[in-house]
Amino acid sequence: DAIKDKFKTELLIIQDNYCAFCGLDLTKVLKVHREHIAPQYKHNHYIFEPENIVLACFYCNEFKGRRLTVDNDTNLY
Repeated sequence: DAIKDKFKTELLIIQDNYCAFCGLDLTKVLKVHREHIAPQYKHNHYIFEPENIVLACFYCNEFKGRRLTVDNDTNLY
């Protein structure tokens, strides 16, 4: 849990407290999610890549669901 908390803190700094998808101020939402840009179920080789994890507001995370967010499966997705 300490590692997850540290990672979340770092992402808040990098993202300037904004949701990576909609830009909502994350200080204004009740729940902030760590979210994979390339979905785990389809791109499991990116699961532990730091560049694949962002913070998203609850609304974006729920709305995204299992939608594909990656058009190609290269290092430059």
